[in-house]
Amino acid sequence: MNPEEVVKFERFIAHEYIEGHLMEAGIPYLREHPDAWESFSNDGGKTIEYYHTWPRNAFHAGAHDLSLNEGTGGFGHWRSLGMDASRVEVAPRLKNIDDVVAALKLELLSKGIELK
Repeated sequence: MNPEEVVKFERFIAHEYIEGHLMEAGIPYLREHPDAWESFSNDGGKTIEYYHTWPRNAFHAGAHDLSLNEGTGGFGHWRSLGMDASRVEVAPRLKNIDDVVAALKLELLSKGIELK
């Protein structure tokens, strides 16, 4: 793999790893709040489809929403949920991935989100 592919692969693995650990801690993949889903019609209104919207706050966010942003490799998206993970960074080769998970869990707990 070239260097760009390595970064992309590491981000993918980090996303899945963090997502899995958050799910083990009791956060569902996606939350099922009614306002987390919007509908639209296909086929001239014959088929109604749903899509997941961005959560309004941390309590509406699922593990998928909270995990590493694969595009940026960071957690800047946490700001829109009222949380701060700006200092949390995944090291090359994922050497600190367990420390990252621990830091994210601490931030979630500090906001009153219960974990197992």
